[in-house]
Amino acid sequence: MSEAIIAPHLVEAGKKYLAEWTFLISELESRFASYPFFVVSSRFHDKNKRLKGGLPAVWDLALEGLKSHGWGYLPSYDRDANFQDLNEYKALGRLGMKHEGLAFIDGFWGVRIPDEYRFFSDFFCNYIGFQSRSHFEKYMQFYIPFIHKFFDDDWKEIRDPEIYVRRRNVFREEKPFSLYLEMVSHMFFYKNDILFAGISYNGIYDVDERNKKMNLLKPFFI
Repeated sequence: MSEAIIAPHLVEAGKKYLAEWTFLISELESRFASYPFFVVSSRFHDKNKRLKGGLPAVWDLALEGLKSHGWGYLPSYDRDANFQDLNEYKALGRLGMKHEGLAFIDGFWGVRIPDEYRFFSDFFCNYIGFQSRSHFEKYMQFYIPFIHKFFDDDWKEIRDPEIYVRRRNVFREEKPFSLYLEMVSHMFFYKNDILFAGISYNGIYDVDERNKKMNLLKPFFI
């Protein structure tokens, strides 16, 4: 079902800024999804060529992770399970956030990136899953106040995201604000000290974002 039909008031903001978060906001407002569910984009298979058999090969394991943890992530970018060093990203100019963007996050959540929150578990693209509506609402209620610093209740821009985000011009139809949200998409787990289940190419992991720990719970061979 298209978000354009469910939430036409989000179409413009979705095209320019929100990308996959349009789906999440639409579900928060309109309650159309069945649980458990994962968010998966049309580019999932292009980014996960190592995943022989595609999503069906890990679907049962992914649902198992949601059942045990409440939240989980599917793999991305053909990389083994690991943590990305945001300090290195910053040094290489790949962080995607300007100084103003880092300062804004610190002011809002009281977390300094990358000085304090340096290591980001490698589950990008927000291929996130939720076991129940309650898990979904807890996640979204954490982010909605942050998003509404940039958009009013009608999803009109009230703060220019480009002040805070650096365009990288490496992605098709790049939406800098969605990259900004991606870089804080694990902040919910970091701030609340919550573990989630992460699917990688060799199994399912128990992921501790706050303490930079991954524990292989069940091996999986592709």
